[in-house]
Amino acid sequence: PPQRPPGAGPVDFDAGSVLAVKRDIFGEEHEAYRQRCRAFLRKHVVPSYAKFEMKGMVDPAVYARMAEEGYYLTLNLPKEHGGLGLQDWRYNAIVCEELENADCGGFFANLGNDMVLAYFTESCTAEQRQRWMPMLRRGAVIAVAMSEPEVGSDLSHLT
Repeated sequence: PPQRPPGAGPVDFDAGSVLAVKRDIFGEEHEAYRQRCRAFLRKHVVPSYAKFEMKGMVDPAVYARMAEEGYYLTLNLPKEHGGLGLQDWRYNAIVCEELENADCGGFFANLGNDMVLAYFTESCTAEQRQRWMPMLRRGAVIAVAMSEPEVGSDLSHLT
């Protein structure tokens, strides 16, 4: 990752104060979740984020703690599998905004929350769910890989 200029302090950014359009999509329960998420990130992510950037990976224990607190994977994981079962995309947006506000956008919790988790919740068989849901509930680091016969893994060339 690029180095910050000498003497540069942390970025103090708040999406809510710089957006030109007043947003009224978040209710009191969303703002309470936002405050809890912000406090969690300040305590458990921000102090170690530069270390994660230098290593090129986030400590898996942090993902596990985020899952435990309901900020990674478990917010959309069905209740019957130990998640919060939220179907409200605004909670996902809050996690993304707060990671950006904390200058931790490279954390990519949204990749797991918004893209990869759906493969497990929507496409797995019951047997696969039994195998994978406990790992997801514990905050497993997940990714998705795609390949097509005519273009391999370069999906930009699909026609």
